Amino acid sequence: MGKIVTKAIKRVYKDLIKQVIKDLGEPILIYGTPEVADCPDCLFDRVTGKSKNIFDSSFVAPTTIFDVVINPQSFTNGRCPVCKGEGRLFDYTPKTVRAIVKWRIEDSEMERMVAGDEGSNLVRIKAKKSFYETIRDCEYAMIDGVKCVLVKPPVIRGLGQQDELVIAYLQAVSVGGSIKE
Repeated sequence: MGKIVTKAIKRVYKDLIKQVIKDLGEPILIYGTPEVADCPDCLFDRVTGKSKNIFDSSFVAPTTIFDVVINPQSFTNGRCPVCKGEGRLFDYTPKTVRAIVKWRIEDSEMERMVAGDEGSNLVRIKAKKSFYETIRDCEYAMIDGVKCVLVKPPVIRGLGQQDELVIAYLQAVSVGGSIKE
């Protein structure tokens, strides 16, 4: 019996999926768990998980954390001027992912949701499979200026055993600009 889906067809499919995402996709911002670094300017209290708000006198030379140069800033009372009393510095830099975005989805996968969750506040995104972990581990995403969170874990789809893209469903959790049809 002949084989309909040959290796050549699979290669064409892979190239076409990548080109469709490149041509029709739009940049979305994926915010994951922030990177964390200890504040060099103050002492850290491991019991409370915050700054002791006491200047660390061993910090004498400028240092670079998250591409920002931090200079020693001596203080005697109040909270640490560098970390604002948190004891740690956080980097909330998002990753930009190019994805096909569809608002107001009418997909059979989403029909099983509880009443009140259906409607225009749902969005489906399709991106390259290399972004699976980024999307899976995201805290939230900014899509068309709207803050969205994952409704359920993303899935990888493709042609047969050849996985080429990741599909995720998100729900808007904040009011943003108007969304596309």
